[in-house]
Amino acid sequence: KAEFIEPEKRIRNGTATLIQFENGPPTAITCYHVIDWYRELHLANANPSFNIGSLQINPLANLIDENAEVDLATLDLKNYDVSKINKGGAYGSRFFQPAGWPPNDIVEGDFVIFAGYPGKLRYQKSANQLVFPWQSSFSRIASISGDDFTIQFEKGDWLKMPESSVNDLQVLHHI
Repeated sequence: KAEFIEPEKRIRNGTATLIQFENGPPTAITCYHVIDWYRELHLANANPSFNIGSLQINPLANLIDENAEVDLATLDLKNYDVSKINKGGAYGSRFFQPAGWPPNDIVEGDFVIFAGYPGKLRYQKSANQLVFPWQSSFSRIASISGDDFTIQFEKGDWLKMPESSVNDLQVLHHI
């Protein structure tokens, strides 16, 4: 059962993609609503803390760009010791370094991978425990139209597991 946490004491969380282009600064790409929520707390003098891994930053001072319509924000991390993000070698704390940019266009038949922790499924179980159900897919592109693509789920490729083991896929973060 989830425990009620006073709003001013709640831990708010988000996700970021860490990327570093050749000869470019380390960058974090997150959602606009994550930055906007931080901004609201900051303006209300709530003294919020913003961390990427073990690295505490000021996202407003390092904002490259933000767009509410597509829910994206980009942060420049060049003035920080980004090795603190990877403290302890945690999975997901390393920077993606593309071999070239921009990437090749996708074509029908290519495979795409997408993953994340859907916000509506995340919850705070107690004052020091967050629950992040993991969702992901590796699927073939069935068709492309303009900026949109349709993926094809192959039922035979789905991983079948007993309902009781689904909870084992949740990532628990202890604070």
